[in-house]
Amino acid sequence: ARADFETIVQDLQARTAGALDTTESNAFDFDERIWAAYVQGAREVGSLDVQVGLRGEIAQTTFDLRTTGETNDRRYASLFPSAFLGLALTDHDEVKASYSRRVNRPSTWRINPFFSYDDPLNRRRGNPALEPEYIDAVEAGYVRYTGWGSLTANAFYRRTTNAIQRVQARCVSADQVLCQGLGPEVRATGQTFVRSFENRAATSATGVEAVFSVDDVLGGLNGYLSVEGFQISTEGASTGDGLAEDGFGWASRVNATYDLPPVLLSAAPTLQVNLFYRAPIESEAGRRGANTWFDAALQQRFLDNRASLTLRLRDPFNLAGFNYTIDRADLFQFLERR
Repeated sequence: ARADFETIVQDLQARTAGALDTTESNAFDFDERIWAAYVQGAREVGSLDVQVGLRGEIAQTTFDLRTTGETNDRRYASLFPSAFLGLALTDHDEVKASYSRRVNRPSTWRINPFFSYDDPLNRRRGNPALEPEYIDAVEAGYVRYTGWGSLTANAFYRRTTNAIQRVQARCVSADQVLCQGLGPEVRATGQTFVRSFENRAATSATGVEAVFSVDDVLGGLNGYLSVEGFQISTEGASTGDGLAEDGFGWASRVNATYDLPPVLLSAAPTLQVNLFYRAPIESEAGRRGANTWFDAALQQRFLDNRASLTLRLRDPFNLAGFNYTIDRADLFQFLERR
C-alpha cells in the first residue's frame, strides 16, 4: 500500500497605489491525495517467466483559486493492470512481451485558469475541469545478451484515452469560453489569441525501438544508445485550433558513464553524459520543431564511497528548447522557447 500527498500554495500579488489588482494577482491552493494498493505475482514455468500485477487507486484533488473564489474538487478511482512474459530461447537470447496501464495527471499550470501575461496578444490559461489521461501500452521485443552488453529490438503500441490537447481561440466575443475574463478593449481588436487545454480525443502511437547497451567496456564505459521511430495519430474528430499530432517522428538518446583515471584521490572520478534528440514532426495545425537536450556531470567519491561531490552542467551549449509553427488560412504563428 502507498499514499502520496502533495500541497502547493502560491500567492502572487499585484498592487497599484496600494490596492490589490485582482486581474493580475494569482493566489491558489492545490491539494492532491492519492491512496493506492498493489498486488503482484510471479512464476517461472520452465524457461517461461510470468508476472502479473494490479494497482487500485483513489485520487482526490482540490484546486482553490483564492483570487476569484473558484473551486474545483475531483475524486476518482482507477485500476491499473500489468502483465509481463519472458521466454528464454537460449542462454543468450530472450523474447519479451508486456502490457501496462498508466495515468498522466495534469499539472497545476494546466488547470490554473489565471491568464499568463507574457505576451499581450498571446495569452495562456489553464482549464480547471481538465481530467487525467490514461495510457495503455503494449510492447514486444527480442534481446540478445553478449559479453559486452546487449542488443534489444522492440515494437510498441500506446493508446492514450481522454487525451490532453492544446486548443486556441481568437478572442472576438465575450461569450467565448477561453476569452472570458479579458477586458472588452482586448476582445474588440480580434488580435488576441488564448491557448488552453482540453480532454478532446484519443491518440495512438505505433513504433519500433532499437537499444544498444554496453557494460564495463574500454576500461570502464557503461551506457546505452537508443533510436526509435513512431507514427502518431489522433482518433475521433479534430479541430483546426488544436495542436494534435498526426505524423511520423523519431528520437534518439545516448546515456554514458566512464571511469576516468584517478588524479588526486584513489577513487576514480566518473564522467556522465546524457544527450536526447527528437526530430521535427508534422501536426494537424502545423509543425513542431526539433528538441535537443544535453547535459554532463563529473562525480568524485570520497571516504570509501560514503560521500561524493558532483559538478553538473545542464545545457552548456544552449541547445535546449522547442518551437512550433501554426499555419492555417486565418493564422500564421511561430513560437520558440529556449
